[in-house]
Amino acid sequence: QFIFWLQGSRLFCVLISMSAAVASTVDKQTKKKAWEILHIKELSIEVDVATSSGELLEVLGCTFGLSFFWGGLSYRNEDYSAVRVDLLRQGPEPILFVFEIRVISVDRTCTPIADYFCSPSEPKMFREDSSACPNNFLLRSDLERYGVPWLTLELSVTAWLARFHHDFSELLKSRDFSDIKICGHCSRDACEQACSSETCECEEPFEAHRCVLAARSPVLKTMFSAGMKESDPQGIVSLGFEHRVVGWLLEFIYTDDVGTEEFEDEALWHLLKAGQLYEVEGLVRFCEGKIVIQLTERVAVENLMQAEQLGLASLRAVILDYICSGDRLGKLVGMESFERLMHKRPQLVLEILRKTFS
Repeated sequence: QFIFWLQGSRLFCVLISMSAAVASTVDKQTKKKAWEILHIKELSIEVDVATSSGELLEVLGCTFGLSFFWGGLSYRNEDYSAVRVDLLRQGPEPILFVFEIRVISVDRTCTPIADYFCSPSEPKMFREDSSACPNNFLLRSDLERYGVPWLTLELSVTAWLARFHHDFSELLKSRDFSDIKICGHCSRDACEQACSSETCECEEPFEAHRCVLAARSPVLKTMFSAGMKESDPQGIVSLGFEHRVVGWLLEFIYTDDVGTEEFEDEALWHLLKAGQLYEVEGLVRFCEGKIVIQLTERVAVENLMQAEQLGLASLRAVILDYICSGDRLGKLVGMESFERLMHKRPQLVLEILRKTFS
């Protein structure tokens, strides 16, 4: 009995040590810093021209700053100024973080202004030289009404280490303990026949883990648990999208991120549709953000029709703002995409006209 309790004591000590180590990996660190932007009226009114804070604060070895666009951004409503969070230097390990940007004063006596602030709906994971830009931030006419020459913004960042994401990324790459093969776009029967000989005519299949896929996608969970052919332990699951899109889908399922920085417009929409089909909500929001960042006059009308068709209300509203801001509509009217819009979605044309000229 004495030996038993002694072992229990030792085990207890080990568990305490392990608990402390686990706790240290998820400890959050929060820092905030104000940035005073002087001589607002002397800043460029051109779109996409930034005034930078430089290095503003450091959290968990990562350095953050702000960029302020008095003239707004080309892919936003140009009646608004914009603010962007920049990851200037990556720390020794990847992090997840949330941020908040707040207007704390418009002069040095803290004259009150409408409570402008923004923050993302979910944690971000950035690489060095990446950035996050909230939706339309500050209506310029609101600030101009005060007639003051400066603006003070406050950036607050809460960060924690993203080891979980790194570990799951490595799990997907290593294929250790995988129990299912995932194919890209091909006929399932042909793919199963080809893969039975360790080759796949569409591309080499991905290897994944049913429990991870089921935990992240209600649709895949139903497939695996309902005895469907797709859930056959010897079968191959074909997700019905291009091979690279399936790869991005799996990467997001495992890590909440996709490492590719730039997407072709068509591929990005396919990825969004995959997120919708398999009910991976975070992936849908991820794609919406990328679509907004890559928004140009060339693709704006087509993107509006896509957002309307897929029922993406928030994305639809942002693209509509983009089309209706400044003198942009006059440039779009002569495009083939606008002619298609008039034939396929005349109600959208009416909405654009009302919003532009109201």
